[in-house]
Amino acid sequence: MTALGRDLLMRIRDEQIIAGLTDVTLSWSGESVEITSNEDEGIRRLDEMSGQEQIEISADFISKDYQLLILALDRQQSKLLQNIQIDWPRLSSSGNTIRLRGDFRLSSFEQSANYKEAITGSISLESAGPWTFINENAGG
Repeated sequence: MTALGRDLLMRIRDEQIIAGLTDVTLSWSGESVEITSNEDEGIRRLDEMSGQEQIEISADFISKDYQLLILALDRQQSKLLQNIQIDWPRLSSSGNTIRLRGDFRLSSFEQSANYKEAITGSISLESAGPWTFINENAGG
């Protein structure tokens, strides 16, 4: 599959590009953990770490095959996408490449009309386990 010149790429199992992404929205949320005790004199205290954390991603996509459509509509197919990697482009000011890798569940899919021999649409993903955030410096 060709990514059709998109800067953000969605890969599965570290190699196969399944879509080029545009208009990406990434939302992180972390559940607060209250650690207030009797010694806190009625003042609420929260732990510095989150309890349950989750990531939600919504994006428009462009693809040259029907892999996402099949995944969404085939009721026998698992909606869990294992070992997904999203690569953000190098930022010219920092030279860094940003990667997010983990297991995500396809939670919504919408396909638009084909455009210039490409399939376009939008997807939503939600984290389905631990993820890894990688910030690689181009200089080493």
